[in-house]
Amino acid sequence: MDHQPLYSPLDPSTRQIRLLQVSCTEVDEDFAPVICRLVTASLDDPSIRYIALSYVWGFETSQTPLVVDGKECNITANLFEFLVRYRKISYVVPQWELANFPLWIDAVCINQEDIPERNSQVQMMGSIYRSATRTISWLGPDSVGSESAMKVMRRIWPKVNDSMRKQDFLAWLSSEDMSLWQKDAQSANRTGFSTGNEFWDSWKDIFSRAYFSRSWITQELVLSRNVVVLCGQQTLPLAAFLVIWEWLLRIEGTSCPEQVDSNIWSFLSSREGRRLLGWGAMNKWPNLRELMTRSKDAREEHLLLIWHELVLHTRILQATDPRDKLYSVLGMVDRKFKPDYSASIEDVFYDFAKEYIYAEKRLSVLREAGHGTFFGTPEHPRHRLFVPSWVPNWDALSKEFTWGQFYHGSYRLSADLNLQQAIGPQFSELLEHEGRGYWKIVGRTLTALGLVCDSTVAVHRLGVDHESWGSFCESYVSNCGEHGQYVTGIPALQALARLIFLDQDPISRNDVDDSTLAKAMLRICILGIILMGSPAQSMVEKFGLTSQPSLVKKFLGSGELASNFLESGELAKDLVDISALRIHLPKLTSDRLSLVLNYVAFWTSDGYLGWGPPGMVAGDDVCVMVGCDVPVVLRRVGDHHIHIGPCWVLGLMNGEALDKAMNSQAGLSSFDIV
Repeated sequence: MDHQPLYSPLDPSTRQIRLLQVSCTEVDEDFAPVICRLVTASLDDPSIRYIALSYVWGFETSQTPLVVDGKECNITANLFEFLVRYRKISYVVPQWELANFPLWIDAVCINQEDIPERNSQVQMMGSIYRSATRTISWLGPDSVGSESAMKVMRRIWPKVNDSMRKQDFLAWLSSEDMSLWQKDAQSANRTGFSTGNEFWDSWKDIFSRAYFSRSWITQELVLSRNVVVLCGQQTLPLAAFLVIWEWLLRIEGTSCPEQVDSNIWSFLSSREGRRLLGWGAMNKWPNLRELMTRSKDAREEHLLLIWHELVLHTRILQATDPRDKLYSVLGMVDRKFKPDYSASIEDVFYDFAKEYIYAEKRLSVLREAGHGTFFGTPEHPRHRLFVPSWVPNWDALSKEFTWGQFYHGSYRLSADLNLQQAIGPQFSELLEHEGRGYWKIVGRTLTALGLVCDSTVAVHRLGVDHESWGSFCESYVSNCGEHGQYVTGIPALQALARLIFLDQDPISRNDVDDSTLAKAMLRICILGIILMGSPAQSMVEKFGLTSQPSLVKKFLGSGELASNFLESGELAKDLVDISALRIHLPKLTSDRLSLVLNYVAFWTSDGYLGWGPPGMVAGDDVCVMVGCDVPVVLRRVGDHHIHIGPCWVLGLMNGEALDKAMNSQAGLSSFDIV
């Protein structure tokens, strides 16, 4: 073997890249070494033609090395599998539209040991995929059902596309395709979740492959001009995926056609069903394309805000190198920012958070940060990276598949009165804090202004069962004492119902506030307390809800609203018919699980109720920080504070704390968060 260095330097000024030319000749066996050579090309050359590969690296090393310019190179098994397939198809079918092209493959065409080159080439990655003649999206080898699923998709997607153009979304459901709409024997033998149909189940399996959880896939596919998906030896244009996904969106909520199995249709025609079948992987595409378009015309100072949005949209996608959680979307911004693989992971995350604060001129970054944000597990401990508590750990966030921001609607996004309203005369001097406004960053310390609203006294990790919610309600009502009122003056049981639904009507999805009608408020309370507790009859007896007057008093209070409601006679039987309301139970249970799997329930010394980060404990402070639109949990340690995580608190989400402080002439406090 040749012992000369494999890589010679590239010239960034002429946008040079390396391309891999595979020797597509006949071999005695499929897994004989793949022979290749590297050639240098320039993206500035208008005649350049090559195929870019989008694939998942994987961790398993191939037992057979790749031979490049006479030198053996170790590559991953998944990449070797692709090269073997590409060599074979190109030799057997030389007229194949993708045959015998030079290939751009990051693992081989970039000198991974040369950090400056790696920085330069990653910065060019957007241009590399945009300039490619084609991009091959390599999903991996065949698996059970994948070959058939790809073939059927190739046959049906043009028909689906045609029916979409004609605005007749069911026109393509012909007798020829009836096998797609009925349960079949193959899926009957599956274990675990199944639609009962092999075609849709096979696509669920395809979408569960590691490829679709990979950070780099987004940029590679969004930027590429012409993408061909390769699974085993079957190909499909990426357009086929987008057409089927759009069709699924169009049929959402529609009635089941007569010839279709109702169970299969319930999956295809619902948002949750699409997610379970894997098609939710396509949901982010429109937003990503829109962000990419915005970045082209954005002012330079706004580009980091777009970069942050791209990172949020791709949060759950995985990266072998945690720094790539940020760098893998840079090509969609395509200017100003440069990756730096010489910096530590902690430094990369810290710099991103600091620059985002400077760009946004607010502290919204606290919504994604905190040392107590997750339930720690042996596989994913809370503090694997030593980042400041105010800096988001994007690697940890990508491992928490169920994590999500529980704030929705503009009503819930102004805990600090969105700053502008908060700048009253009594705050003006403080808000000139060190000439930096209401925050400053010195070293790894964020100094910010805010208010301590209250201290937590009880923290409960609720179980997935209904009983744990019922027990929490009972404990809180007992803590409230005889008056049974929440700190804002509403009944304690109403506060609990509004807590479990995040102050939204779970049926209409309207915000709950002073304008909410009595009938709607009563239904919210019945759903949140009686139906969500278990068993329902036990909750009725436990809280003395056995008569209509007691029901109204415990849920609406004893004021004018409750009296007028009782006198109006609007308390219809169907409103308090628990059996009729059970139709909503599956959706409400799903919403409740998303809370209890990610947050703990708590109350404070004054009686505030909330959902907080799993790492919070009794004694932690609930604070509102100027510049952050949601409350946060801080823990005092000596002269500093640790940011535990964001929280949701009934009665503190709409600027109430700062309103109270301004009216009482109270001042803001300064917090040094490390």
